[in-house]
Amino acid sequence: MWFVWYGMKALQILQTWGVLIYGVLLGISIMTLINHYMIADPSQWVSEIPFSRNQLWTAFMIVNGQMVFQGLMATDYGRFAKEEAGYKGGFLSMIGMLIPMFLTILIGPLFAYTIMPTIGGGNAALLASDSGFVYPTVMGIWGVLFVVVTQIRINVMNLYSGSLALSNTFSLAFRFTPGRQWWMVLVYALGTIFYTFNILQYLNTWLAITGILTNTWIFIILTDHFICKKWLRLGPADFIEYRRPFLYRWNPTGLISLTVAVAIGFKRVTWRYPVALLASALQSACNGCGAPTPK
Repeated sequence: MWFVWYGMKALQILQTWGVLIYGVLLGISIMTLINHYMIADPSQWVSEIPFSRNQLWTAFMIVNGQMVFQGLMATDYGRFAKEEAGYKGGFLSMIGMLIPMFLTILIGPLFAYTIMPTIGGGNAALLASDSGFVYPTVMGIWGVLFVVVTQIRINVMNLYSGSLALSNTFSLAFRFTPGRQWWMVLVYALGTIFYTFNILQYLNTWLAITGILTNTWIFIILTDHFICKKWLRLGPADFIEYRRPFLYRWNPTGLISLTVAVAIGFKRVTWRYPVALLASALQSACNGCGAPTPK
């Protein structure tokens, strides 16, 4: 919490050194796995239950929710880059976060399927999918350190992003500004409470909804900027207004578009995910042009 309380300067120290420690420990874990285990290549990454199209879309919607959210968070961090970095700097910060995360997603099954045959008791598949079990098993005490460093980096980023989102939302919509640090305390408290009620059992569904929400939001922004403003000339296209005195407190068209699209996606998320994603995209594109222009 100390890093989040003191803001981006403290976070920069944590992430700068944290990513170096993470990279070194990840390299050690891979080398240890190669030297002490019979590596399971991708041809051995076979599901224990019969393969189906629904399973494929379930995996896609989980990764989609994670990848899109992480990409948006990375571009948000791009605001703190040097001014001369511009849009390219924001784009590179997004790519710089997504590529390592995508590789990490592939490393997960490599470790899981490699050590699964060596697990003697308990649910081998469940244990092999738990990083808190896998890395200490492979690396010993260094694996414990690896898990701790990883969890600190992830949760600090989540805590900062959550507090920043609540601070901006309530400041703009309700003029309520207790300070970002106190929103951090609220996010931490709610996260602890939710965790005690085993909120992780709903993680797959939540990531699916998050993917639909964030994709819909992106479609609304792109529709407003490239179609409504640049193509249809419904507003200035050379400047994106961000100054508070010139912004509307509420954007009813954007909120209605987002709500309807997410509702469609939520209704279909347990049915056919591609239909849900397509429906939310079409809904947001159809309604996006009604957004009010800045004052």
